[in-house]
Amino acid sequence: MVKKLALITIALLAIYMVVSLVVTNHGLSIVVNGHEITGPLHGFIDLGEMIVATIVLFCVGILLAFVFTGVGLLLVGVFAFVMIVLAAVLLPFIIPLLIPLFILWMFCCIVKSIAKS
Repeated sequence: MVKKLALITIALLAIYMVVSLVVTNHGLSIVVNGHEITGPLHGFIDLGEMIVATIVLFCVGILLAFVFTGVGLLLVGVFAFVMIVLAAVLLPFIIPLLIPLFILWMFCCIVKSIAKS
C-alpha cells in the first residue's frame, strides 16, 4: 500500500515537472553575454534547474530531519523537567490522597502474604 502510494506520488510529481517545463514560463530568464537563451536549449537548462532544485530540496529535507530530531529530544527533556518540577510542587497536595492508597496497598500485601503461607 505504501509502495503504491509512493509510486503514485512520484509519478504525479514527474507529470507536474514535465507540464511545468513544457507549458508554463517560470518567469526566469537566463542571460549569457547579454542575450537571453531561447529555443530547445532553454528547455534543457530548465530541466537542469529542476534537477538541481530537487537535489537541494532533498538535502534540505535530510538536514531538517536531523534538526527536528534534535529539537524533539530537547522538547522531551524540557517536558520531563517540567513534569518533575510540577510533581515537586504538587506533592504536598497529593500526599493526603496517597496515604489512603498506601494503607490499602499495604493491606493487600499483607492479605496476599497470609494467603501464600
